[in-house]
Amino acid sequence: MVELLHTLSDYAALGIFTAAILDIFFLTGYLLYGATTTATILMLYNNSILSAPEIAWFAFLGTLTGNMLNFFIGRHLGTTKVVAKTLQSTAAEKARAFLRTRGLFLFVLFGRFITLTRPIYALINGALHISFKQFIIYEVPIAFAWVAVWLWIMITGFDAIMWLKDQIMYM
Repeated sequence: MVELLHTLSDYAALGIFTAAILDIFFLTGYLLYGATTTATILMLYNNSILSAPEIAWFAFLGTLTGNMLNFFIGRHLGTTKVVAKTLQSTAAEKARAFLRTRGLFLFVLFGRFITLTRPIYALINGALHISFKQFIIYEVPIAFAWVAVWLWIMITGFDAIMWLKDQIMYM
């Protein structure tokens, strides 16, 4: 497996970028298993194929690209007859007003960090015709924080497991 990783190492950054897009994209975000991506990232990091900053950069770009796709697909879907009719309801109008005035930051924050909402919150924002500029102002720092937190958890957890393994081996 390690030989295969080194053979494909020239494409590692593209793989991280693509995996991040697929993880957040609304059609694939619920189907992909995050542990597979996590294990692959840890193998790339552990074998010095990509550094932590490289992984963070490409994961950030991928997740941001995926959510921009979700936003604009949602914007398009919001103009279809069925969705547009649904979005004219009182509840949808209240949600739109809340997001436009004070709730967008919290919606993006919780949408990003809650697994079940991550693939659809940008789609919903697009369908509700929330300002893309306002969405991206909140999305960029929150996406960066999300990548940083998960990368830190993965690397710290992996290093702790390796340390524990070494301690057990020397007993």
